[in-house]
Amino acid sequence: MRFVWFLLFAGCGVPGGDALESTCPASGALVITELAIRGSSYVEVYNGGHEEVALDALTILVAGSGAPREVAARGRIGPGRYGVVAVTSLADAGGTVSLACDGRLIDEAKYSAVKGEVLALDGARPPDAVWNDLAEHWCAQPGSAGGANAACDVAVCSTGRAPKRGDLLVNEVMRDPAGADEEGEWIELYVAADGDVLLDGLEIEEVASSTRKFTLVAEPCFTAESRTLVVLPLGGKESPRLVRGSGLFNDTAKMTVRVGGVVIDQVAITCGRNGTSCAWVDDAWCESHTPTPGEDNACAE
Repeated sequence: MRFVWFLLFAGCGVPGGDALESTCPASGALVITELAIRGSSYVEVYNGGHEEVALDALTILVAGSGAPREVAARGRIGPGRYGVVAVTSLADAGGTVSLACDGRLIDEAKYSAVKGEVLALDGARPPDAVWNDLAEHWCAQPGSAGGANAACDVAVCSTGRAPKRGDLLVNEVMRDPAGADEEGEWIELYVAADGDVLLDGLEIEEVASSTRKFTLVAEPCFTAESRTLVVLPLGGKESPRLVRGSGLFNDTAKMTVRVGGVVIDQVAITCGRNGTSCAWVDDAWCESHTPTPGEDNACAE
């Protein structure tokens, strides 16, 4: 009952015993069905049980990369009905939404970076708290707050294949640009595969004093050609790009590239500061005073 999360829940403050059973819905009775990420953010919930549910009996938690925060909700949802809970914001780089009652998890939805304003559970079948655990059952939609969702159109990619380990290599990293970080950070990947590879589901993780994750925003079936360089800026509005959180570390960090959860490359980034990049040249990393995004690397001797 998670979507693309495990959290500790505070009690909702309802009485125990028989009163608790009549106040708290059963696990899975409520299903998270829609997340409005941008604009007027909200969480849509479907009541798949047989009893009306009071929203103020629930603990509703939302989280991005930081600690979860509780969202207050009022109103009631009848059986077979949808309810909408307004939230201040949802993290567009990915996060978690959880429903609990008296410390018991009712449903949970995890999501990665969102390519549209609204992320909706596939309406091709009735909402289900197991169905919404898998990322492939969600898609970007115009939004239908308070009503049934449309069916997701599943993209069938005609070219390319999922990459395997060694098919994508970190080739150059700009992590400390001369200007503002949010306008100048980027990661360059070299496509070492013999054929074209699909980058859907790409995620780059950095570990230093903490862990930071950057997920790909691109059109479905985004394909990288063999023996080419792919430059992915962090932030901005262009596609493709990586959704930034706190930006890249400026100190030594371990960088891992994954696609669909599979580790494709893993390196230690130790250089690249004050407007220089960290570039791979002659089987070693070096400080490049003339960064070359999308071109062959060069480092001064």
